[in-house]
Amino acid sequence: MRKKSLFGTVAGAIAVVSLGLLAGGCAASQYEIAENWAVLDSDTPIYFAEYDVFCLYPSQVEKSDSTHVNWLQGSVGDDIRRQVEHRLPAYFGPKIRLFVPFVFQMTYESYRELLETGAAEGKPVDFAGSPLAPAIEDAVEALRFYLKHCNRVGQPFVLYGVEQGAVILYEAMKQCSDITPENGFIAAYFLGIPDITAERIEHDFGSRGIKPAKGFNDVGVIAVCNTRLPGEPLENTFGGPGRYVINPLNWRTDDDPAEPAENRGSVFLTQGGGPLAAKVRTIPRFCGAAVDPENGVVNITHIAPPYQWQLSERTFHSDAWGLFAINIRQNAEDRVHMYILRQRGMKNPD
Repeated sequence: MRKKSLFGTVAGAIAVVSLGLLAGGCAASQYEIAENWAVLDSDTPIYFAEYDVFCLYPSQVEKSDSTHVNWLQGSVGDDIRRQVEHRLPAYFGPKIRLFVPFVFQMTYESYRELLETGAAEGKPVDFAGSPLAPAIEDAVEALRFYLKHCNRVGQPFVLYGVEQGAVILYEAMKQCSDITPENGFIAAYFLGIPDITAERIEHDFGSRGIKPAKGFNDVGVIAVCNTRLPGEPLENTFGGPGRYVINPLNWRTDDDPAEPAENRGSVFLTQGGGPLAAKVRTIPRFCGAAVDPENGVVNITHIAPPYQWQLSERTFHSDAWGLFAINIRQNAEDRVHMYILRQRGMKNPD
């Protein structure tokens, strides 16, 4: 199990003090309390890790009596923690520091209703002015805490968001002006995020030097991968005309396809008797991928049959976010290495 303590042996004391401050109405951050993180690797030495990964997970509760999910109720927090502790180290490997805050996320059913309302109105959802706003505020607070207290020496960091988590993290980035390439921001990988165009990324982040990823080793970029299964209707995906995506197997934005041989490994979680008995399975060459630039999706190709996983992004507990996991890991490492070369004054290789 990964570490969840805050600053080594003083974590418990900080948590107790912070609880008292919060109860007394002081402006202390809720993220001073270790229990408000699914994973908090701040006591892992920086020299141990090549880079940090700050992640927000997809929907973890399908429906409930409330629109939102409280991670302190029942087993919700423990279930989320088990999910990320199984998946993310398998995705990114052992040489990272991992930061996954709990946020006041919506249920999957409520989130889907929000997206469908936006689609019916024919315009992008104003997430910051929607019921998703509390989760965005949480993510802003957690990001600022991470940048101030956990990344004080400029450790390279990657952002990773899936489905609802991708939307929350994208919106939170807009409010965190300290997220810049100069401060160690390498890349944000967003899977299953609606209504993102290259122009929107340039508008939201261009002043900070953050741009849409165009290749395999540009730094300070946002990379979007919204997938489509063979025969899946476009309206069932997060794609659409004019949307920006990049192929996570060959890191191209044109329609040049990537064969399964280029897929280093798809990572799936097999429950096999519940979360406590979950096992991670990595399958190399599971599928290929090809960008459809006209419709703004990454088509999944050459899927190896038979398979037992749910691969549609618009499905609760989708397994699609592990399809390109090992390629994303390798790409994050490549971009980090390029960042380090730039820090040393070297130019991009031809």
